[in-house]
Amino acid sequence: LELYHDLIFSVQFSVANPVSKETLQKGRNIISEQFRITCLSERMDSLLMWSHYANKHYGFCLEYDFSQTLTTNLYPDLLAAQIMLFPVIYSDTRPLLSKALFSSKTLTYYYKTKKIPPNFVEQLIYGLLFKSEDWSYEKEWRILQIKSKEPIMKLPKARRVFLGANIEDNAKHRIIDIAQKKHIPVFQMFLNSDKYKFDFYQIK
Repeated sequence: LELYHDLIFSVQFSVANPVSKETLQKGRNIISEQFRITCLSERMDSLLMWSHYANKHYGFCLEYDFSQTLTTNLYPDLLAAQIMLFPVIYSDTRPLLSKALFSSKTLTYYYKTKKIPPNFVEQLIYGLLFKSEDWSYEKEWRILQIKSKEPIMKLPKARRVFLGANIEDNAKHRIIDIAQKKHIPVFQMFLNSDKYKFDFYQIK
């Protein structure tokens, strides 16, 4: 499974019944405090994604191979990746979360224990995997990490680096230098002269 790093993530939910903005914000804060989410994609050649997530083609893209994390013990520190790597569900309907999740009882329980009630964890995980059908071209996957104090998600070693078509020379040379030290191949993206698509070549 080849996945590519995606840098932006936001979550929006519908709730079965109306709740106050303050209560809804508290519920969102709980999710933010308790979950770490890494977003990736099956694609590295999308014109739109390079514009959205890589500073209009000035950035770069990292390729990861998760097959070893799923079949061997080479990455024992990637427990979250082994267990909590899911494809995004694209839908025109928002996932509905129970109003009970945002009830005063639930909020009081959380602020006393700093834990999400066990019966809501599955609902939250399910809700965090939804995205509008309009974004289906991204072919996104998400790693969900619960109750982690670490601000950084650990991933397998990058397998390849792709440099944006507009990347500036200073950034390009710095990335190439780092990649060479880590023995990671580097590729330069460029726009095909005959088609609205990217091609790339390896930088030796």
